[in-house]
Amino acid sequence: MKYKLKAVLERFGQTQNDLSELLGITYQSVSIKLNGHKDFTQTEIYKIINFYGLTADEVMDIFFNKEDRYKDDKKEEE
Repeated sequence: MKYKLKAVLERFGQTQNDLSELLGITYQSVSIKLNGHKDFTQTEIYKIINFYGLTADEVMDIFFNKEDRYKDDKKEEE
């Protein structure tokens, strides 16, 4: 997830700090969520979708693609 959402941030010239301000959470919380240690809430996902104008395919790929989340976890273990 982290790579795909970070790519969205980069596409809009945004940073993790910008995302934390949008969501009303700390930078550290955003980092934890981007690294897959905790999920984004439904409200946070809704804010991200609306702000960045994500398509349904992007939403599914970023937030609900369990295979990618598993791959991200494996990369961190190596």
